[in-house]
Amino acid sequence: DLGEAKAKFHLSLLGGKWSISLENLERRGNEYIFLDALNNKRGELPVDSRHAEAPPSDDPEHMLTTWDTSLPIDVYVELLSENDSRIRRRALDAICQYHERAKPALSNLKKCLSDEDWKVVIKACRAIGRIGSDAKESCGQALEELLSSSNQAIQVASAQALLAIGLDLPQARATAEKLLNSADETIQIEAITIVGRYNKPLAIAKIVSILE
Repeated sequence: DLGEAKAKFHLSLLGGKWSISLENLERRGNEYIFLDALNNKRGELPVDSRHAEAPPSDDPEHMLTTWDTSLPIDVYVELLSENDSRIRRRALDAICQYHERAKPALSNLKKCLSDEDWKVVIKACRAIGRIGSDAKESCGQALEELLSSSNQAIQVASAQALLAIGLDLPQARATAEKLLNSADETIQIEAITIVGRYNKPLAIAKIVSILE
């Protein structure tokens, strides 16, 4: 059932920190809201969700590592239209696990490339990259435009996606090579990974310089 699957997905946002049941969810328009969902740790009276502690953010320690990819991908695609960006991010994490089977979601993923939340954008880049060459025609230009983003995380994610779908553009290489000198270590490592795919000596030289 699509509704139940969607509700379960919302529950996953809390990362198992609180005891929650589907009965505590109520449908309002296109969104589920939590009603008395945050139960007291000792099993006492339910906490009023309007005054409860906010759910944890989606940093790695709270992220789910497995997804039910036996579900129709539409379950996750529908969640991309949710107002809560945390839900959109989680939906994209799930869609990533479908790899080339996510091809039917390409038009929705392309829309995510212009999302107001930069984390949604980079997760959409990853999902598109995992689809492979089938995403080239529909998403190539949008990804190329992201190379000029002011956000380095978006730049490196779009460069990775372009190479993954078979568009080895000079602009993508130039972006990756520029990001080898990023002050952000995570961006720097991702840039090294990209450059290593087509210019191993340059990538190795950068690794050596970091180690020195």
